[in-house]
Amino acid sequence: MKKFSIIDILIIIFLILVIGFGFLKVKHMVTKGSSEQKVHFSVLATKVNSGMSEVISVGDTVSISLKEKAYATVLGVRETEHYEDKFNQKLKKYVSQPVEGQSDIILDLECDAYVSDTEISCGNVPIRVGEESFIHGKGYGLHGYIVIVNDDTEE
Repeated sequence: MKKFSIIDILIIIFLILVIGFGFLKVKHMVTKGSSEQKVHFSVLATKVNSGMSEVISVGDTVSISLKEKAYATVLGVRETEHYEDKFNQKLKKYVSQPVEGQSDIILDLECDAYVSDTEISCGNVPIRVGEESFIHGKGYGLHGYIVIVNDDTEE
């Protein structure tokens, strides 16, 4: 029967440390320090028929994607006049003018999102500034872009 020497014991300890370190590294890569938390974001929809904000109610649960199952809750609705820049022949420059019958809507939304160091996503839908968003609620649909993201909400 073979006896263990000090070198054999050191090799075994070294292997245990390497395996333990590898396990922790793989675990960190899989979780990426992620957590699920409430995220507030705003979507700007332009050239919408005036009066659309009256159809949208605070507290509505809306879908935020055409293909994925991702939902958010409406926290607020703001409607403003839609302006377009048009060239004025008299002034010889572009002037912003309101467009009759159209408005811009900003929807403030909240969802349970997966937050990590590299991304914020609600289901498989990325939540980031500039991302295209399709909002569908009961009796209405909007197309816009995410303009504000706030993941610093306190729980």
